[in-house]
Amino acid sequence: MACSFFSASHGSCIWQGIIGGVLTGTHFTQEIGSLGSIFYGMLGDWVSNAPLVIGSILLLIVLPILSRSKKNALLLLFVFVLPPAGLYAFCKLLKIGHFFGSKYFINFLPLFFISLFLSLKAIEARLERLPGGNRLTVLFLIFLIASNLIILPLYYRSEKQDFRGLFST
Repeated sequence: MACSFFSASHGSCIWQGIIGGVLTGTHFTQEIGSLGSIFYGMLGDWVSNAPLVIGSILLLIVLPILSRSKKNALLLLFVFVLPPAGLYAFCKLLKIGHFFGSKYFINFLPLFFISLFLSLKAIEARLERLPGGNRLTVLFLIFLIASNLIILPLYYRSEKQDFRGLFST
């Protein structure tokens, strides 16, 4: 029996959801996906290019290793990683089949950019004796802006499509 939140037996519906019953209707069945696909979707939306996604993952991994304050770097990464992982665990534990993507985690985008910037600064601090070692942040920023400018015409063109012919009056 599928639970309806508007039914008279609302308490029994919640109890069925707790003990493993169907919490949503049978017409709405959707798989969440893996935790890796959720993080890849987040990074793919935030940094649009595959090389940028790979570079961002590497920078996030390097941050606690090269940072002077390893506790703060780990705390920053945990603040960025734990909410999607917690929501994923919550949905898997209660068998809730609801898709969630990067739009739910857009509030963590500034933390993502801060952690990338801190990682780049930690790498630059280690490479300060080398000539050109202090230009890593500028190069990454130029690459990030250029990749977004390449995608901008595609978004603009999709926003300007005429959908009036789809509906007949």
